[in-house]
Amino acid sequence: MNRAGSSVVFGVFKGMGDLLCAAPALQWELARASAVHLLIFPGATLRAFCDLIDFSPHQNKLHVHAIPVSGGFARFKEFLVEMRQIAPGMVWISPHAPAADSSWKNPLALRALQLFFWPAARVVGATSERLAFLFHQRLAVDRSLPLREREWSAYRLLRGTDLPAVPPTIRFVPAIDDRRHEPPRYDLVIHPGANAKNRSWPLSKYPDLVNDLPRSWRIAVLGLPSDLAPLQETMPADRGIEYIRGTIGDSIATLASARLLLIMDSGNMHFAQVLGIPAVAVFGYTDPADIIDLSGCVDAVYEPRFPCQPCRKAICSQPEIYCLNSVEPDVVAEKLKTQWARLTKALKAHAELIDISRT
Repeated sequence: MNRAGSSVVFGVFKGMGDLLCAAPALQWELARASAVHLLIFPGATLRAFCDLIDFSPHQNKLHVHAIPVSGGFARFKEFLVEMRQIAPGMVWISPHAPAADSSWKNPLALRALQLFFWPAARVVGATSERLAFLFHQRLAVDRSLPLREREWSAYRLLRGTDLPAVPPTIRFVPAIDDRRHEPPRYDLVIHPGANAKNRSWPLSKYPDLVNDLPRSWRIAVLGLPSDLAPLQETMPADRGIEYIRGTIGDSIATLASARLLLIMDSGNMHFAQVLGIPAVAVFGYTDPADIIDLSGCVDAVYEPRFPCQPCRKAICSQPEIYCLNSVEPDVVAEKLKTQWARLTKALKAHAELIDISRT
């Protein structure tokens, strides 16, 4: 184990949800280390997202490095120069991926960097990682836990069980977090997008869904132009639906402005957890119990009616994406109404407590 005060390398993150689930461990490590070097896959959105997590008062100790997936030899050389200039005491390999999907490339690359540039560093990771025999220290991480709990329990195995059993609270930067304290602009924000086709509920389902929701709800649809354009053509024109696009910061701020969310099996459900906003997430190829804590603010629509579920495959092997195509709008609408009823009940109870305290 590296001594307190030395720098640490954390890696490697490809998705915003995975990174957000690791944020409690990152926050704790930033408080004890001189610096944390975060390794991510290249991409402007992911890089911008790193700056939206509130790691204060240690934000200046976080250094983000994009690994050279593309860019040729020049980019690879530039990355090696970056790595040569740091001197970590530990290299932490995050256990965010399921064991069957864990990468062999990341452990191999990080071990090579350690051998060439960081001889004093220890490589630490889960026993269930591929190429775990390369690690200096192997931890018996429970990969059946939801992502956030898995990351934190792994970190507690490393740093000691005197750490809190529950992951510390993480917030977004004030420009986003402050939206939660303002009157909601929308009753429901729908984000139909995900980073894979087999994580997205068919766009053709949304018109019937909206027609089954209370007409008093103020609804907004958030997403990429490729998602918004077909929905604008098919959604009920008399519902006054607002269609919103923008940066990743704009998107999360819009989520923070809602009473209720409808989202997919994507980073948005982790955003909802951090924001504390009731949400319904539609699942198909993954079991939600493996991803999120279902006792929290995110409820799931998951109908494991096909033998291929949960496949966890990036590309569906079936003639069509049965697991999502079979989810009917009335099922999703009922989940949303149930979440709305819970929210209304909680708000009423809160208002009654305030009235009592004033008397």
